[in-house]
Amino acid sequence: MLGGVCGAALGHAPIGALAGLVTGATAVTWRLGSGVIGGATSLGSLDEAVQRTDRLLVRYPGPHDVAALLAGIDDAVRDANGLSDEHVRAIALAARHPVAAHDTGRFVAVLLEDGAFVGEGSIYDVDRQAKSGVVGLWLAPDHRGRGLASELLSALLALSGRAGLERLTVSTAQDNRGMRRTCVAAGGVLLAEPVVHVLPNGRHVRAVTYVFTAPRGAGGTP
Repeated sequence: MLGGVCGAALGHAPIGALAGLVTGATAVTWRLGSGVIGGATSLGSLDEAVQRTDRLLVRYPGPHDVAALLAGIDDAVRDANGLSDEHVRAIALAARHPVAAHDTGRFVAVLLEDGAFVGEGSIYDVDRQAKSGVVGLWLAPDHRGRGLASELLSALLALSGRAGLERLTVSTAQDNRGMRRTCVAAGGVLLAEPVVHVLPNGRHVRAVTYVFTAPRGAGGTP
């Protein structure tokens, strides 16, 4: 899957694809993954799965997040990531069932000041032996272009480190300059040449991948 900061993550059934924007409809990143419910590729539940940044609280989703989550998946997110109604329903289903959200490594971000929903992030395609995984995220329309993608990415990397992972990747469209700047600023190292990824709707996208080293410890937690 491709994972991104402003961005998006695309996954295979049964959860489907996730997408997101950093500053606008064209600033999109994805994750492509398989086997994301339970099993060897899942993150698994974290104790005290909460991470704070300067402006965000990142936590597991719950049923009370469903309405805001669905409202955040606008046409730009759908179109950029080839999401169907089935994909969107799967995302909502994971939020309604906490065990599914935990097993698939899904998190929501809300503003510390007022609890407003900001976006969603995920950590998937986990390889415990290699201590690696993929990170993806997207932001709701009202919160794009404010630098919050960088904070959400940092929180997801910190959560990955707390889960024992060391090497994380984020992939984004080659022409997604906003997401690429975010990845570089967060310490990502560009990996090889662009490759072609196929979105769920069959559209082909040239993507680049950045590699991160997850921080150790629980910095930023409550």
